Formats: sequence, structure tokens, C-alpha cells
Amino acid sequence: MTSTTIAQLKARYRDGSISKQDFIREALDVHRALFQYMDVIQTTDIREIRIGADSVVVSGEGVHRLSAVTDETIETNYVFLHHEAHAEKIARLVSAA
Repeated sequence: MTSTTIAQLKARYRDGSISKQDFIREALDVHRALFQYMDVIQTTDIREIRIGADSVVVSGEGVHRLSAVTDETIETNYVFLHHEAHAEKIARLVSAA
């Protein structure tokens, strides 16, 4: 697995460090972790996870829209990590999978 974030990859593409073809190839590697959720959520009450421009939506028994995780966020048995604030933790979790 890669420890490159999609934001870092996008910055490299924008500044011309990598070609469009390399961006697409490396982005697919970054996105590979998303496909693991299809198997994982089979045994949970989560039915769908949608990533939008302004939030992440987790739906199952109910729908939970998150635009940010703050001190007021109610704890659940789900784990929510911010892509920038928790980048190192996400990388460790993904590499351990």
C-alpha cells in the first residue's frame, strides 16, 4: 500500500511533477482501500458510505451525515478519521490491512 495521500498526489500532478497517466495509476492505488469496505460492511449494519464534496454520509439503520468531526460529535461504535488531521493514523491502518 501507499502512504501518499490523494491531496499530495493531486499537488504533484498540478505542479507538473507527474503526468496525467501517472496520476491516474497512483490514484487507483490510493483508492484501492475504498474497495475493501464492500466486504467489511457486509457484516455490519452499514449499507452505504458516500463521499461528497462537503461530507461523508454513512447509512444503514439511519443516515449520518458528517461534514466535520468535532468535540460535539456523538460517539458511536464507528470510527471516523479526518483525512488531513489523521493522515498518519489512516496510513498505518491501511498498511496493516
